[in-house]
Amino acid sequence: MHKQLILIIVFIHYFGVGISAQPKIDMIEKLGIQEDIISLEMEITKLIKKHPKLSKMQGLKQYHVFWLSIDSKNGKKSELCDNSFLDKLKPSYVELGCIFKEKFLNAKTFVVDSTGNLVGIGSVGAAYVGGKSPQSVVEFAQSDANTELEMLRLLINKEADFAFSMYYPFHSRNFFIKNDTVFLVDDRAKGIGVKVYSLAEFVECCIKELVAPSSPFLMNE
Repeated sequence: MHKQLILIIVFIHYFGVGISAQPKIDMIEKLGIQEDIISLEMEITKLIKKHPKLSKMQGLKQYHVFWLSIDSKNGKKSELCDNSFLDKLKPSYVELGCIFKEKFLNAKTFVVDSTGNLVGIGSVGAAYVGGKSPQSVVEFAQSDANTELEMLRLLINKEADFAFSMYYPFHSRNFFIKNDTVFLVDDRAKGIGVKVYSLAEFVECCIKELVAPSSPFLMNE
């Protein structure tokens, strides 16, 4: 009897863990951009080496917010709640050069020093600007309703695994993924500052603020 009881408990525990555990969303693998990220960071490193101030700094790190496009023709509201819309996302690129063109991921890149200060911001093909008096990213994100700097804070603190923005039909919004959940960073509520929602929560309350009126995501359940 005792052996049977032990076996039943082990059976429930083993399969209970299997049911509750959700797989981590790996957007880098899903989008197939591992090599593209390496190319992007090498190009940004070249830009940094040309910068009169940033080139003298040691221990710089890069954090990216990627611009993604989405096939929204047959989009449904339910896809935003169950994360299946992620399968429709595609990376976007910028091209440099006239004759011999090079293609790089379209992303906003934050350059941070070894103490966590934001010292440069830009994208491939854009100038990097080293601040005269770098501020702590955490303090800047808390004092200013700036979603991109909040995204950077989340990435630095490992509260986000992947950060991105989306083109039409989504209004300009910033998203991030942590483990198996998609979140939205919003700064449009006056007097509140930056607020983080799970995407499913935001869709249920405020989908009209998220997508264009003509979007299938709004019209189709």
